[in-house]
Amino acid sequence: MRTWMFDLDDTLIDNVVDYNRAKAKFMLWMYDLHSNAPRPGELCNRIDTKGESLVKEYGFTTRRFPETLKRVYEEWCAEADHDAAAAQEAYDIGREVFDKDIWKGRGLVAGAKETLDHLQERGDELLLLTKGEYEIQAQKVWDLGLSKWFGEWCMSIPNVDSTILDARVLIVPHKHVPMYRHVLNGRDPANVWMVGNSLRSDIEPAISVGCRAVYIPVETWVYEKGAEDTQDHERVTTLENIGQIAEKYEEL
Repeated sequence: MRTWMFDLDDTLIDNVVDYNRAKAKFMLWMYDLHSNAPRPGELCNRIDTKGESLVKEYGFTTRRFPETLKRVYEEWCAEADHDAAAAQEAYDIGREVFDKDIWKGRGLVAGAKETLDHLQERGDELLLLTKGEYEIQAQKVWDLGLSKWFGEWCMSIPNVDSTILDARVLIVPHKHVPMYRHVLNGRDPANVWMVGNSLRSDIEPAISVGCRAVYIPVETWVYEKGAEDTQDHERVTTLENIGQIAEKYEEL
């Protein structure tokens, strides 16, 4: 029996597309208000830079992205000598990415159900390891029917000193090497496969603690970029889509 540990956002469900849509809406909103607003390339860079810097302040909570758009707008207004009274509207645009109707309407990525069914039928253990705010990530699990494979119980693991019980949905504030060691919870890492789209958060730390990994590349935001050398590691397999896990099971 193998243990499979899946990432959630942009692995089992699409997620970055919602942020990109909000960025585009924010830009159009700025252009409607200010004809001299920065061009799209510069605005994207400002958003990415500010968003990455706010990880230290807000982590991966629901406040970080709305606050990113709000501060980008406020800072540009200060530079351009404009009134930033509309900053709350920027914040509200950022909040739209957490509308549960978006992910409920979209469902899982193609091939996810079939792969999870295949692994479950083989008798393998399935875990879900996702970072973010508990209320949002747990709601995604319940709304999208992921309890069928991972169980109803979603457990918040705020730090590496937290007790881990029998929950198979683990929601963490950060994915780093100490957290991966902790969530293994006595399992043999040589028999654990991490599946994710981020080399930085999913693949590199999993490999560092002795796990195997399946990397499914998806274009993501600047924070998740880096650790490119990890893709060439002997315990990493790169696949085009999640459906290939069932097809290539014996090769992994």
